[in-house]
Amino acid sequence: MSMTRPRMTPAAARLLTLRPTRRLLPRLWRHRSGRAGLMLGALLLAFAVVGSLWTPYEPDWPNYAAALQGPRPSTSSEPTRPGATCFLG
Repeated sequence: MSMTRPRMTPAAARLLTLRPTRRLLPRLWRHRSGRAGLMLGALLLAFAVVGSLWTPYEPDWPNYAAALQGPRPSTSSEPTRPGATCFLG
């Protein structure tokens, strides 16, 4: 008994050559949870890109000059009372 492969039709061959990602995004967009996941992923990607452009310094470089400065004097015009707590810095 010899085993032979069944012949593939041209339509089946086209389906096998399509990339799965080409059909994945429309399938995800049709479902509510898939749409939410795509939108959340796009939002996180946008935050990452904007955040890297927005920061005025490299995140892994320490600023030794700022770390070695002493405390700054208060810029408030109100005199501070002993025991008063300022929540706004």
